[in-house]
Amino acid sequence: MEFGWTDEECKRYLARPENISILEDLILNKVIEMANLGNGRPLPEILETRKLTTHYDGSLQDILETVKPFVLDILDYPKDVHCNALPISEYLRLESSATKKIIALLGGFAGAFLGTYIGSDPGFGLILPSAFGAGAGYVIGALPAKKRAKRIEKCLESGGVCHQGNVYLAPSSKDNLLSVAAHEYTHRVQVDVSQGSLSNTSFSEGHANGVQLKVLRKLYQRDGSLENSLIEALYFNVLNLTHGYLWSCGSNQQVPNEKIANFVKFTMLHPYAIGQSVLDLLENESGPEIYSQVLKEKL
Repeated sequence: MEFGWTDEECKRYLARPENISILEDLILNKVIEMANLGNGRPLPEILETRKLTTHYDGSLQDILETVKPFVLDILDYPKDVHCNALPISEYLRLESSATKKIIALLGGFAGAFLGTYIGSDPGFGLILPSAFGAGAGYVIGALPAKKRAKRIEKCLESGGVCHQGNVYLAPSSKDNLLSVAAHEYTHRVQVDVSQGSLSNTSFSEGHANGVQLKVLRKLYQRDGSLENSLIEALYFNVLNLTHGYLWSCGSNQQVPNEKIANFVKFTMLHPYAIGQSVLDLLENESGPEIYSQVLKEKL
């Protein structure tokens, strides 16, 4: 069972002309929220402070267990989905092992293929195919290896990844780990709903981003913690919304608001910006219950 909307469905919805003015309001409201939280502090200073914080050396499982109730409450999900929180090094080890297996497998196929067509002499037929097979395996295996390398790079940049029922977290501060864990555990619930067939669509990422932001707001409202993490999440949310807004303006041949366009003047379009924008629009239309309704296929 597929989860949520396809990228094409997201684009069709985002291309509706009436969404342009709504996105402008959503963007400006979040910019105001950021400014109020920052209390006059420059945004670059806040983001830089987040990078300089000491890495958390406690239990990653405790981090996950802290955010789980919030995620499940926002999603109104009745099932406590089991999940282990593990260091990102374990994921990197798995990915490295899988890449080597792919290269070896492709090398074997190439060797078998060449062994059928090259050389009738037994010695020649064994030595040449194995040599060509090894080389061809590495050449052919370069593509999936490159894709895996990009995926590893992405998960290191984002701080975590959900893979085969577990959440893997990169070394960071406690506040940042709580933020990332909320996002990745949402993916874990998505996997449970889709019965293991979840693909990384823009919609699923937008859904996880929305839940992550709500968890951070709840934690901040509870005891004033994670202020900088909340500001950072709002900042990236605004970037994604602005890119979605510019895409919608382009689809409708409308000139964008110059002040809003300047928010992303020096940034590239993120592949998940469309899904983020769609989820924010749906929430504006149907309320925060949209995040649980998505799981129940009530769109």
